[in-house]
Amino acid sequence: MGGHEAMNVRRAQSRDLVVAELEPDDANWIRLTENARGSTVAHHPTVSQVAALGPGCRLVAVGAWRGAQLVGGAVVVANGGRRGTVWPRSLAPYNGPLIAPLPDARPSTRHHHESTIATALLDELARQHAFVSVRIPPRAIDIRGLLSKGWTATTTFTYELRLDDADAVWGRIDSNRRRLIRRALNRGYTASEWTGAPSGVADELSRLHELMHSGYD
Repeated sequence: MGGHEAMNVRRAQSRDLVVAELEPDDANWIRLTENARGSTVAHHPTVSQVAALGPGCRLVAVGAWRGAQLVGGAVVVANGGRRGTVWPRSLAPYNGPLIAPLPDARPSTRHHHESTIATALLDELARQHAFVSVRIPPRAIDIRGLLSKGWTATTTFTYELRLDDADAVWGRIDSNRRRLIRRALNRGYTASEWTGAPSGVADELSRLHELMHSGYD
C-alpha cells in the first residue's frame, strides 16, 4: 500500500499534491535518495536514524505524493516535543528536501515542480515545529520559489575532496585537524573501507554515537 494511505495526510496547495508522514525506511524514499539531485549519504535512513539518537532528539519524515508516486520528501532531526525545533546535525548536515527529478522537462516546468514540492514539504515541517532550519546541498533545487513564499536563506560553504588522491586530501585538511588525526593514529586507531552488510554500518554508527554522547574518550 502507498506510504501515505494509513498516515496523517494534508493536501498541499497544488491540487494533485498530497503531503503526509513518511516512514524513513520506505522503499520509495530509499529510491529517491539514490536518484534525486543533491542527495547525500546524510539523507539515507541508516545515517538519519543514527543522527536522531542524541538526547531529546526524534526523527521526523514527511513525503509528497502525486497519486501513488513519491515525488519528494524530507527527513529531519527535531529537538524537543511536538513544537520543537529542526536543525541540521553534525552527523547529517544536509537535511533539506529531496525532489524527484524531471530530466526531460523544460527549465520553467522543472522550476515549478521543485518549487511546489519543496514549499509544500517545508511548510508542513513549519506547521509542526516552532522553528525550522534546513541545509540544502549546492545545485540540489532552485530556492527562488522558497524565497518568494517567505523563507529566508543564508550562504554556507561546501568543500568537495577527491578521495582517489590521499596526498591531495591530506594537504587540504587544516593543520589542527591533521594534528588530531595523528593523535588518533598514535593511539592505535585505523581507518578502512567497510565491506560488511549495510545493516552493520548502522550498528557501528549507533555504537559510536552513543559513546560520543556518553562522554567517552
